[in-house]
Amino acid sequence: MMSGVEVNILGGVEVIGPRGRTELVGRRHRALAAALALRPGAVLPLWRLVEALWGERPPRTAVRSLHSHVARLRLALDASGLGGVLQTREPGYLLAIDATVVDACRFEQQTRAARDGLAAGMASWAADAMEQALALWRGDALADAEPIGWTAAEAARLEDLRLAARMDLCEVLTCLGRTGEALGEVERLLAADPTRERLVGLRMLALAGSGRPTEALNVYQRLRVRLADELGVDPSPELADLHTALLRGAAPGELRAPGTVLGRNSVAATGRNSVAATPPRPAQLPAPVGYFTGRVAELGELSSVIEIGHDDVRPVVLISGQGGIGKTSLAVQWAASVTDRFPDGQLFVNLHGHNRADALAPAEVVAVLLRCLGIPDDRLPTGLAERVALYRTILADQRMLVVLDDVGSTEQVLPVIPGSAASLLVVTSRNSLVALVTHTRVHTILPELFTQDEATDLMAKMLGTERVGRERDAVAGLAKLCGWLPLALRIAAAKLALRPAQPIEVLVEELSGGDRLANLSVENGSRDVSVVFASAYQSLSVPAMRLFRLLGLHPGPHLGAALAAALCGLPADVQRHALAELVAAHLVAEPRPGRYQFHDLVRLFARRCALADEPASTRAEVAEKLLDWYLVGAATATQVLDSNLDRVTATLRHPAPELPFSATREHTIAFLHSERDNLLPIVRYAVEHDQPAAACQLTYLLTSYFDVHGDWSERVVMCQHAVRAARRLGDPVLEAEMHRALGVAYRTTHQLSQALDSHHHALALLRPLGDNRGLAYVYNNIGGAFVEMRRFTAAIEAYQTALRLHGHCGNRAGAATAQRNLGYVHVRMGCADLSFAPLDAALATSRAIGLHRLEASTLNSLGEAHLQQLRHDRALDCFHEAFAVSRKAGDRRYQMVALGDLGRTYLAHGDPASAVDHFNRALAMSRSLGHRHIEARTLNQLGEAQLRLANLDEARRCLTASASLRRAVPDLYEQAHVQRNLGDLAELTGSRGAAERHWSTAVRLYHEASATDEAEQLAGKLTDETDLGAVPVPPRSRQSSSTMPMAT
Repeated sequence: MMSGVEVNILGGVEVIGPRGRTELVGRRHRALAAALALRPGAVLPLWRLVEALWGERPPRTAVRSLHSHVARLRLALDASGLGGVLQTREPGYLLAIDATVVDACRFEQQTRAARDGLAAGMASWAADAMEQALALWRGDALADAEPIGWTAAEAARLEDLRLAARMDLCEVLTCLGRTGEALGEVERLLAADPTRERLVGLRMLALAGSGRPTEALNVYQRLRVRLADELGVDPSPELADLHTALLRGAAPGELRAPGTVLGRNSVAATGRNSVAATPPRPAQLPAPVGYFTGRVAELGELSSVIEIGHDDVRPVVLISGQGGIGKTSLAVQWAASVTDRFPDGQLFVNLHGHNRADALAPAEVVAVLLRCLGIPDDRLPTGLAERVALYRTILADQRMLVVLDDVGSTEQVLPVIPGSAASLLVVTSRNSLVALVTHTRVHTILPELFTQDEATDLMAKMLGTERVGRERDAVAGLAKLCGWLPLALRIAAAKLALRPAQPIEVLVEELSGGDRLANLSVENGSRDVSVVFASAYQSLSVPAMRLFRLLGLHPGPHLGAALAAALCGLPADVQRHALAELVAAHLVAEPRPGRYQFHDLVRLFARRCALADEPASTRAEVAEKLLDWYLVGAATATQVLDSNLDRVTATLRHPAPELPFSATREHTIAFLHSERDNLLPIVRYAVEHDQPAAACQLTYLLTSYFDVHGDWSERVVMCQHAVRAARRLGDPVLEAEMHRALGVAYRTTHQLSQALDSHHHALALLRPLGDNRGLAYVYNNIGGAFVEMRRFTAAIEAYQTALRLHGHCGNRAGAATAQRNLGYVHVRMGCADLSFAPLDAALATSRAIGLHRLEASTLNSLGEAHLQQLRHDRALDCFHEAFAVSRKAGDRRYQMVALGDLGRTYLAHGDPASAVDHFNRALAMSRSLGHRHIEARTLNQLGEAQLRLANLDEARRCLTASASLRRAVPDLYEQAHVQRNLGDLAELTGSRGAAERHWSTAVRLYHEASATDEAEQLAGKLTDETDLGAVPVPPRSRQSSSTMPMAT
């Protein structure tokens, strides 16, 4: 030990040098000193020290601040005579001291030495050593350093070691007859942790050793009742054995508590020889898990395997899945139900395959099974082949069930496969064990995550049906936050069981707002969710571990192999093997070839591993490469789908990655479809990782995809992020583009006031710049919002302005779009004769320059003009052609529009059956696109068609659904149509009073929507005496158009 030097962290943080105590000013000074002391003589990287001072969300200036703290700590150390101890070493700093000067290191060394002495029979010396080690503690570890991050975990580990040492000391004191001292200490510990079974066992030992066996028995009974009441479980078998031994009057020296550190001779402990002349029939299955839920199909599948298979050989049953999915619970539950089918016994061995250090070698596996079958150690063959031969000889005439739990490799299984069909081998593993199939017949069972019903059933069993019934929404939210993983659900339910008065919603809020993995843990739990994941992670190869961490940084729900390759930088064959290893270990799933996804909780764990083990610089580089990969894909997609979108281009930070698709329209759309769920998370990720330019570029370059296939509710959120990002950049042109995109998204989702606000923001930014092309695009979009608001005169003015500006700029595509929109407005106004000239001009231009979306939308508007003039055949021709052009271009949005228009035309033509068919197709497409405005409109039109067919129940269902949806997507004109149709429905069912109420509401709404013609026509109906048996025909006035303004 260095003379005159002490570093103490078992309590408040102290550093004492030759010239006295070091002055540590403030929490961060103490936290820095403690972090360095936890790794004496070792270099701590900067990022580890940053985490020790600021946790997982350090400020941007953290590294600079860290250097400043180090400098001040050096001065303080110099003053106490410890100059030169705090050294700079790449990639961080180290405290150049011997481990023996740190009290925590001495504590661990002394407790290890005490246990070694105990194993050698020196109990008195061991007790003294343990007392000396515990005397080093002055309070809680790192008490005044407020540890966070990894230092908090280290502090917790030291506290666990302290508790274990205190329990060890109590056991040794009891063994030495110093029961009074032991009992006092045990009772102090039990006051803080009354259900810890080792402490309860130690109290029973101390009471029995003090001549108070009745009190010892009462201690057990009180624990049993408490566990049954609070958790619905029994004490462990070890504690139950201790209770039984006390009941039998065993001598105190023969008793052992759970988790004993004392040597245990089987004769002394059980009163019988460890190897009997005739070994008992093995019945080694553990108790089935409490509150077993679901798995009906899996249990049935397991039972079917009992029947002899082909060639009188039963397959090996492999239950494979991720940690926490319930593999062992399923195996034990089923095995316990079929013990009568295996009368010669049931063997159960945990192979610890998830932990390379503890995993049993094949020869050890066979040796354990032979011991279970009554073969003493002195009769065990030494070689693997001989052991296997003896094992199979014993099983040859037996009907036995063998369960191997937590298998890590095929090699562990092969030696113990039974040689006949009389016995059955069941294996559980977190790995797929693909190689096993090449050696024997395997029946694989893959337990899935719980369904919501199964999760609710489990909660009801553990918490009571009444409590769960009161908070069904909270239970559903809790199940989602647990990822429907059985282990996570059990932990959550156990926490709630201990808080019977607490609403379930409180735990939902804790899991939503905090560290979800940390909250899904139990004290000292080896079955914590994160512990289970960690054991699988630590068994991976180094490349697979790194790939796992990097994939955890991806913000979306799934990703492809091409992106994985771009992020990890591994050779192609190594990357393929690493991905296969992750799939085999059930750390990622491959729901379809080449696409990979995490379970929600596994993703959180992977991200935690990346934050802990990857330097900040690496994580930043991965973020840039991730964004570059999406930018390259989006930029290529824009060139393929709409090359006119040229106002924003992609800026890459690294060499362009290989394009993950061929630059054809079909492959481009397929690529974007595969990434659809990732697009919004990626833009959000760019904003959160201080990449505002990338967020804006991605948003702009994804415009063409959302135009033809996107979910516009997501597009609104994406554009909101982009507007904020552009504002941070201080680029008015870019900010105007993002406002324009947001305005289009608002208008498409029928948020019309917000759309106008965004477009006016764009105008204000562009006018001072004289950007006529940009202004033309915005005026076009303003016209679209005015059309949807039925402010037709204002819409015409906006479109004429756009047309004029596009003409000055020579922008043929923009001008043609404005012409199409002018024609569309005239149709909406009921002036079809004024629409043909601009629509014909737009159609000619769209065909001349190859703008298929513009061609389709123009054909739709021409069809509407013909429909308005009752030229049904010409209207159908236009709509069918529009649908064909849209389908060829892969534009699902305009396919939806054409289908709706075809339905309206068939309905007007007196063919409601064909109308229903087309409306149903349009409805399905509107839902897949997330277009709620069109969905509500189509439901109303479908209801109207069903009215014509006299399908009144179906009409009611559609119209009611449309009215309900309209509350979320309000539109006065469309709401009036729904009320008009509901009135017609009420009239047909003989409810004239209800019909008039609906019609009156419709008249009011038509007036509010400035649709005076429709209002007057329907008002006249209110005064007419109508034939109640006739199917109503709505007035043919201004149409409820399925088409929409074209945005730019």
